[in-house]
Amino acid sequence: MYAPAALRLRVVACAVATMVCTCSIGCVNSLRNTIPASCLPPELLDTSRDELISIDFTMLGQKPPPAHVIGPDDILGIYVHGVLGSGQGVELQTHFPSKFGDSDSGNFLSPAVGSPITVMSDGTIALPYLSAVHVVGLTLSEAVAKIREAYISKQLVQPGRDVINVTVIKQRSAQVLVLREDSIMNWPIFKQNNQTLAVKRGSGKAVDLPIYQNDVLHALTETGGLPGSDACDEVWILHGAHKEHWESVTATLGSENDGLNRSMNNSSGVPTRITKIPLKILQGQTINVSPAEVILETGDVVFVPARDREHFFVGGLLAGQQVYLPRDYELDVIGAIAMAGGSPAGPGQILFNNQSPGVILPPTRVLILRKMPGGGQVTIHVDLKKALHDRSERIQIRPGDVILLQFTPAQVVGNYLLNMFNFNASISRSYFTAVP
Repeated sequence: MYAPAALRLRVVACAVATMVCTCSIGCVNSLRNTIPASCLPPELLDTSRDELISIDFTMLGQKPPPAHVIGPDDILGIYVHGVLGSGQGVELQTHFPSKFGDSDSGNFLSPAVGSPITVMSDGTIALPYLSAVHVVGLTLSEAVAKIREAYISKQLVQPGRDVINVTVIKQRSAQVLVLREDSIMNWPIFKQNNQTLAVKRGSGKAVDLPIYQNDVLHALTETGGLPGSDACDEVWILHGAHKEHWESVTATLGSENDGLNRSMNNSSGVPTRITKIPLKILQGQTINVSPAEVILETGDVVFVPARDREHFFVGGLLAGQQVYLPRDYELDVIGAIAMAGGSPAGPGQILFNNQSPGVILPPTRVLILRKMPGGGQVTIHVDLKKALHDRSERIQIRPGDVILLQFTPAQVVGNYLLNMFNFNASISRSYFTAVP
C-alpha cells in the first residue's frame, strides 16, 4: 500500500535533482560571458539625458538693427515733391499693407507713401532725371539725404524747400523650405503598446521670412514650433541646398556625424554647408554655432529629423516587441520592463497577461544585449532583486538594446515545487469534498 507512494516520492526527488543540475549548468553557461551591471566600463556608459538642459533658444534668432537697412529686392515708397509721387494732377500714392505674406504671419508693416521703386540686384534704384542711385546698405534717413543731394546737384529741387520721403512698401524676404519628420498635429497617434509602429505625419512647407526674421527660430515658429517628442532634439540647416542635389544632401544627412558643421560641393560646384544644432546640451557646455549660421537665405533648407531609431527590444518571458525610448529623460531597466508590460516585483501572472497561473515566483534575471561603438556586442547581467534597492544595478537603457527577462534556476525549481504542492493540495481538497 505504501510502496507506490514511496516510489512516487523517489521519482519526484530524482526529477527535482535532475532539474536542479540542468538549470545550474544553464545558469553557469548563460552568465559566463556577461558583465554585471554594477561593473560596466566607462565606454558603455553614455551621458545621462537627465543632465541635459535646453539651450538659450534666442541663439536661433537674430537681433534686428535699430533701423531698417536697405537691400536688394526691397520695394521702397519714394516721394519727391514736384518730381515723383505728386504734381500735375497726380495724387499722392499711399500704401497700407496689412500683413506680410500669408494672413497668419502677423508681420505688420508701417504705411508707406510715394511711388513704388524696387531696389535692383546691383543695389541701385532708378529715379526720374537721375542716373542710378546706390542705396544698398543705407538706412531710410540716409537714403533721403543721398536722394536730396542728387536732386540738388541737378538743380531740380531748391535747398530748404524740398520735400523728400523714403519708406518701405515691402521688405525683402527669404524663401526657405522647412522639412519636418515629426508630427504637426496637436497630439501624436500611437498604436497599442505591443505593436511597433508609431503613426505620425511629417510635413514640408515653403515659407517666406522677411528680413530680420529670416532665421531658424522664426522658421520653426512658422511651421509648428520646436521639434515634438517624436523628433530628435536637434535641427539641421542646409545652406545653399538645391532641389536637383537633394539626393546627395539626404545621403550626407543619413551618415553618422558627431560634428556640428559639414560642407560639400554638389555637381554644379555650389558649396552646401550643413549645420547641426543640438537643442539640449550639458550644463556649462557651449555650442559652436555663430550668429551667421542661424540666418537663412533663399534656397536654404531647415530639416527636423525623426528619432525612429531610438527604441529598444524586449523578449524572453516578456512578449517580444519594440518599445520607443523617452526623448527627454532617462529610462532604467526597471522602467523599461514596466513600459513593456512586465512587473518585476509583482506576481508572475502579470508577465504573461494572466495566461500562466502556475508562475508564482517572478523572474529576476535580465540579460541586456548592447552594441559596442566598434560594431561588437556585450551582454550585461542585471539582478532585478538587487536593482530594486541598488541604483548601480539599474543601468540606463540605450537605443538598440535587447532586454531578455529570464528565470533563475532556483525560481524554476521553486515554481515547479510550488505547482506540485498546489496540484496535490487541490486533489486532496477535491477528494475530501467528494467523500460523504
